[in-house]
Amino acid sequence: MALQNITDISVDFYDKKYILINSKQFDKNSRFLSVTCRNRGNDIPINSGEHAAYIRYRKADENGVFNECQIDRKGKVLVELTEQMLASDGMCCADFVLVNKGDAKIDVDTGEILYIDNASILSSMVFYIDVSEVAVNNLQIESSYEYDGLNTALQKAEAEYKEVIQLSRSYAIGNADRIRENEDYDNAKYYYEQSLINANNAKDSANYAQSYSVGGTGTRSNEDTDNAQYYCELIKNIVVGLDSGFIPMGTVSFSELSSVEKATGYVYNINEDFVTTSDFREGEGKSYTAGTNVYFCADGMWDCFGGASSSTATVDEVKTYLGI
Repeated sequence: MALQNITDISVDFYDKKYILINSKQFDKNSRFLSVTCRNRGNDIPINSGEHAAYIRYRKADENGVFNECQIDRKGKVLVELTEQMLASDGMCCADFVLVNKGDAKIDVDTGEILYIDNASILSSMVFYIDVSEVAVNNLQIESSYEYDGLNTALQKAEAEYKEVIQLSRSYAIGNADRIRENEDYDNAKYYYEQSLINANNAKDSANYAQSYSVGGTGTRSNEDTDNAQYYCELIKNIVVGLDSGFIPMGTVSFSELSSVEKATGYVYNINEDFVTTSDFREGEGKSYTAGTNVYFCADGMWDCFGGASSSTATVDEVKTYLGI
């Protein structure tokens, strides 16, 4: 008998709900999620003939996962928590992406799906997976990125784009398929030169390559003044792709809070006693002890929760704060 654990959950594409799933580090071929997709509480009818489903997943060590999922006959999404997804212990966050099937366009830098002609793309709210550490760490299993969904997309691309896409992936991130010399550190420059050679057979791919390398094609906005930074932000959005929920960002001093990166749900742990300023929802003048967590709100203000006497907020403290 196969040892399998299937957890039923419901994720909403509009309403936020804190969902926490417990799992164990390094488990393999045994943990699955059966997911019902909803919109404002109503079930969304999906099927494998019209739709495709993907999971975007950020591990506790910041490595990312983008995998394709199965859609069963009942319209549920079946997700395997792979060994790589469970390789790093700690709090992980994820969401689902549903798309209508159509003609996929591929980002030649990463192999990622850029858009699908005549198709909708819908992302769910974030949910969390708490990966518990094993008693004895298996050092032979190292955490890394996992791109099963991207590999599937590459295999489905038209034949004349296959070589260009494989090379482009190497030029963008290196250490991919070991298909060229020096790919680990000589990516963008070599990619640009090779994409010019293949331009006649892959015009669209070459346009994207030149855009990310030198700009001047009008393929995307701000390409002439914002190339390298835009590319880095694009990769970050593909891999972690999470724009809601609480996202731990590390420990800082109170004086550093004004200059840290800010986005809705970003959480910072303050390592010293502090007094709130006018940037906080509760107003200025309230004292907090070291170890208090503050998070950035959608209205551009800071707010505090949990950990007034501890160094970090626990999952239970977050749940208590949220009233769940």
